Amino acid sequence: MKIKPTNDLLFKKMMTTAGKEYILEDFIEAVTGMKLKNVRPANPYQIETYQKTIENLNPVMYSTIVDVAATTEDGMEIMIEMQLYQHKDFFERIFNYMATAYTQNYKAETAKPIISIVVTNFTVFPEFQEARIEIGLTNFAYYQEIRNRKQQPYWRIYLVNLTDKAIVNGESRDFSEWRDFLKNGTIKPKSSRGLKEAQKIVNFSNLAGEERRLAELMEKYEDVYYQVMKHQLEEGLEQGIEIGRQQGVALGEKRGMEKGVALGERKGQVMICFKMNLPIEEIQKHTGLSIEEIEAFRKEME
Repeated sequence: MKIKPTNDLLFKKMMTTAGKEYILEDFIEAVTGMKLKNVRPANPYQIETYQKTIENLNPVMYSTIVDVAATTEDGMEIMIEMQLYQHKDFFERIFNYMATAYTQNYKAETAKPIISIVVTNFTVFPEFQEARIEIGLTNFAYYQEIRNRKQQPYWRIYLVNLTDKAIVNGESRDFSEWRDFLKNGTIKPKSSRGLKEAQKIVNFSNLAGEERRLAELMEKYEDVYYQVMKHQLEEGLEQGIEIGRQQGVALGEKRGMEKGVALGERKGQVMICFKMNLPIEEIQKHTGLSIEEIEAFRKEME
């Protein structure tokens, strides 16, 4: 069985295994172009810890958790997220994680740089099809990045686009090879040491029995999540447009669409939980809905 490196377990194992920090460093340098010293993951991979995380997983929210957090020798905070499917409040979530990291142990005179790398399987900006987009704190008058005394960026966001239509021309060889690896699991004969070791780690045949089970489980979670997101978009828009048409005015159509999308999202959350065979009490805890609302949604889905 072939599972891509974007699988939650494989990605965490690949990037945070103790003694393999050079893989994480290699990836970050390929994406950012920055030479970093002593990159260290905040939570090194341990199968026991990962297993407990999955057991306590909120199936509605699991896709929003930061996949990898790391620090460098000079105090830079780096976050890597795997957001393969488009969802609501994309940038709001990124900024929330960055703000949380920024305010931890905050001191004005030693504000630490925050770097966020987000890997997507969709195009964030339709007008820009580049495989890598860099966003920073910029002086619009001169289009210069604002940096601290050490000439480090205060914050940056790197969007890595894995879609087939993404434009790779002009990117570095290291970035292109890492992107191809995340997308297809393949590397070239002359790929970097980090990439070669990463491929060995994510090889399904090299996983222990429990790791295989959990990796396959996360594949199912991703599949359910994708189907639910697709369902939310289609059903939410259809219901919203219909409500708007009934009201017969442009404002009514806009509000109707918003109402329909919100309804689709709530149904989607319940669908995730039911597909994972969670009891009503657990669904209530994860979604905040009443038992009556959950039962009503279940009847509609039957």
